[in-house]
Amino acid sequence: MCLRIDRELAGGDASTLETLYRDLDDFWEQSLLRHFRAESECLLARLIRHVAIDDPLTERLSADHLRMAALIADMRDTPADRTDAIKAFGALLRDHIKWEEEQLFEITQQRLKKREMQALGRELDARLPAICFPNLWGPSGPPNKRSHNTGQ
Repeated sequence: MCLRIDRELAGGDASTLETLYRDLDDFWEQSLLRHFRAESECLLARLIRHVAIDDPLTERLSADHLRMAALIADMRDTPADRTDAIKAFGALLRDHIKWEEEQLFEITQQRLKKREMQALGRELDARLPAICFPNLWGPSGPPNKRSHNTGQ
């Protein structure tokens, strides 16, 4: 979704922006909310056994999730001016994913015991089936499916 936001927001017309917003809102409802809830209830619930509840890791995770929710609310409340909120959402999501991969998940793997990591994996697998979202890439499809000769 971050790549799609970058690709379609730059130079997109009103119709493109509206489609992007609708698909982002659907992605939020169908995928990210479930993902964030599972992170909080599965990962965070185990991590706070090993770090303080006000640890910068736990605070960052919660704050990022709330910031994204606020940006979605902004988009819903101000339909005539969504561009800045969509752009901010894409940047925040990209930064959040990078932070999770580089810091949160590394520290989680260091702190949690093997049995906790196994239980976490099983629980996340049960709660988060593979993402199946048909409009994730938009009209041009995934980047690796585009033909370099035709620009599609």
